[in-house]
Amino acid sequence: MTQVMYGEPIKEVVQRLLQQAGRRIGVKPRYVLWDRGFYSVEAVRYLQAARHPFLMPVACRSRKPRVLEQSQSVWQFFTWKHSGWSQHRWCNAEGRFATVGVCAWSMASLDGGGSRAG
Repeated sequence: MTQVMYGEPIKEVVQRLLQQAGRRIGVKPRYVLWDRGFYSVEAVRYLQAARHPFLMPVACRSRKPRVLEQSQSVWQFFTWKHSGWSQHRWCNAEGRFATVGVCAWSMASLDGGGSRAG
């Protein structure tokens, strides 16, 4: 656990958390599970460069497009009728890219129609 200051680069937070696990607990994690607050180009690029396998939910931070099927954002995965794997690439404000594998899970595969009523 670590304190995060407002405006602190997420890459530094990720580095500090991984170092804490190594120093304080004495373990080197084989896989790292992050929440979607870490879904950023900087964090993903650092984890990939450091060769830390990770899993995190995709964060939908953009406005919903008018035509979902033609979207290049993560919204495209919400149109799928079946679960599956794909690649997703996105860019930060500085023009740096990150590419990740995405496992999309479809509600339609469970209830036959994608209904979320419950």
